[in-house]
Amino acid sequence: MESRPYRVLTLTVLLTFVVTGALAQTRRAPTLDDMLDLVQVSSPQISPDGSRVLFTKSELKSWRDNKRVSSIWMAMTDGSREFQFLGHERDTSPAWSPDGTTVAFLSTRDQAGAGAGGPGGPRGPGGPGGAGDAGSQIWLIRVDGGEATKLSDHKGGVRSFEWSED
Repeated sequence: MESRPYRVLTLTVLLTFVVTGALAQTRRAPTLDDMLDLVQVSSPQISPDGSRVLFTKSELKSWRDNKRVSSIWMAMTDGSREFQFLGHERDTSPAWSPDGTTVAFLSTRDQAGAGAGGPGGPRGPGGPGGAGDAGSQIWLIRVDGGEATKLSDHKGGVRSFEWSED
């Protein structure tokens, strides 16, 4: 009979150590690897009517490639829906048109073979404006769907832009 309370005490002490050890493992300080694995959200842009927000989501694609991939997402401001709006990893800097029907963004997509005109875009990967020119251009896409169309063809690339009210 005396051995039963001893077993209960021993079991209680062992469980305390196991639970404490498990809790200690979940409360460790974040490492550099943990920080690199975090999904980064940036560039929030609220639609003119206030019903939607565009944002850029960036995450580590694979450790081996050591490359972050960005994509443009849209969410309803009431929290009801969130979805990837543009899936190309070279799309950045979304901006609503003043009337809210179109989104402009920066991209180098045609220089990587994903734009109009087939592989390498209309000029091919090695020609002027091809993969050697890493400059982003302004693209437009309608909010209700369709293909993106290239708006600018600036020789040195576009770093930023802003919609005009008119």
